[in-house]
Amino acid sequence: IGREFTYELIRTVLTIDEETLQNALLKLVDSELLYQRGLPPQSTYIFKHILIRDTAYDSLLKSRRQQYHQQIALALEKKFIDIAEAQPQIVAYHYTEAGLAQQAIPYWHKAGQQAVHRSANIEAISHLRKGLELLKNLPETPENIQQELELQITLGAALTATKGYADPEAEAPFTRARKLCQNLGNIPQFFPILNGLSVFYFTRAEYQTA
Repeated sequence: IGREFTYELIRTVLTIDEETLQNALLKLVDSELLYQRGLPPQSTYIFKHILIRDTAYDSLLKSRRQQYHQQIALALEKKFIDIAEAQPQIVAYHYTEAGLAQQAIPYWHKAGQQAVHRSANIEAISHLRKGLELLKNLPETPENIQQELELQITLGAALTATKGYADPEAEAPFTRARKLCQNLGNIPQFFPILNGLSVFYFTRAEYQTA
């Protein structure tokens, strides 16, 4: 789950009974591997050192880790909707680590959009590029092309805000998005793409192209 986790979330993820869970957590707290705030079921736990968490994590088989990540993502989606809505990057991360790219990509896009809206463009670029990286390993279906199109448009806006209107790095997502848009047909996303490209060329004094 991470270095910090709530009792409520770990109880949802694990399939053991509540008494066994509470006794196990109490042993970890008594041995000072975890710090505890509050009492179950409102308690929160924090690993004393991140290396302890990492060692425990690395001791799991990859298949078991992926299973846990999927269970955490599903729990966040179904029972902790407020967290999934406010921090979609957490759900995206768990689906990514679970090897479920198709489920992770929309959450990376949503995380990127939210970051752009609060002007956290560096963070947005990171989220959006993670989504695009996952798409590379998926077949080019109309649905996946549409997802890439949306990711590229949002990435273009974020790069324009950080790199400037005339930076070639900001042009690339819009150029790619234009090609995708033409492949899909005349759809509403064409306007922000052409707008982004026109501003890019105008700023570079390439007026005919603009």
